[in-house]
Amino acid sequence: MHAEDWIKLYDTDQNEIEARIIAVKGESVTIEVRKDKKVFHLPLKRLAEDSQKLVLNWSGQAESGGGKKPGRKKLEIPIDLPKRLYPRSLVELEDELDEILKLPGKSGYAENQIKALNILNAYRFLSGVPADLKLDKDKVSGATDAANACQKHGSLSHDIGSFTDKCNLHQGQATIASSISGYMDDPGPNNRNDRGHRRWCLNPPMAEVGFGESTNKGFYAMWSMDHGGKGNKGIWAYPGEGLYPLSYLHGNGWSCYLNEKAPPADELKVEVYRLLERPEKPFSSNEEIPGEALPVSFVHTYENGINFEPTGKIFTDPGIFYVRIKGGGVKEAYLVELIDL
Repeated sequence: MHAEDWIKLYDTDQNEIEARIIAVKGESVTIEVRKDKKVFHLPLKRLAEDSQKLVLNWSGQAESGGGKKPGRKKLEIPIDLPKRLYPRSLVELEDELDEILKLPGKSGYAENQIKALNILNAYRFLSGVPADLKLDKDKVSGATDAANACQKHGSLSHDIGSFTDKCNLHQGQATIASSISGYMDDPGPNNRNDRGHRRWCLNPPMAEVGFGESTNKGFYAMWSMDHGGKGNKGIWAYPGEGLYPLSYLHGNGWSCYLNEKAPPADELKVEVYRLLERPEKPFSSNEEIPGEALPVSFVHTYENGINFEPTGKIFTDPGIFYVRIKGGGVKEAYLVELIDL
């Protein structure tokens, strides 16, 4: 098997993924999906056992007698991380994510609805907003109507009725659950400025949600217009503050969200630094930051969101990054440490 080969992998739910392996590092694999050419970072533990062995054989990590079975990643991350920069420890992060992803959900809902709900709540948890969304039958029905309307229309549109104006819409993913990463990535030139699908996924006051799939599959919808919960204190971000798993970061667009409307982009200075080591406390607004200043070639604001692209490249390796945003009445800063998990 060579790097250019397309192979079939299967996740723990036996969903097929036709992909090309790009890299294997630690206990995660970076793949390019053949269908849409998107690049994803997956923990090996999310793959079925035979697919794990296939990946490990590709990387030369398999042992004779059945291969190496991955366990919990041993990262050199101290227990006592500074709370002003890291909202949670590695153990807290792992335990909370595991708890969210295995929640059985309320009876009466299909398994794919529950799985999508748990994945969305995982992204919300990592970004620092309430991660206790619930499914609602009326919203599931409305999202299904929206997906079928797009199927009949032949393309995505928020202007064709059937609740399409109430939903995030997606086309091309294999399952309802996998459409969530599409909303969070929010790729394409028509989404680049606003990242509106991501913004709705991370809307703090959302309390209820529903997911829909078209009859012939291929069109998906997520009911987004809900404000039954509570708002957030302070900012939230994608990728979120503190430890953040690389497998949940898609594309090269980052976002920071305020509790008020963001100022125009030309009033802002967005800085992103790759740090040489973990700091013990936040840097001041004018302090020189010890690290590599990454070029931020794109900044755009929409409603309360500040969207920016550090380096214009996809991040595939662990690293510590410091984001500082100032201007137009904004003075915010936070640390993101991308980790294999």
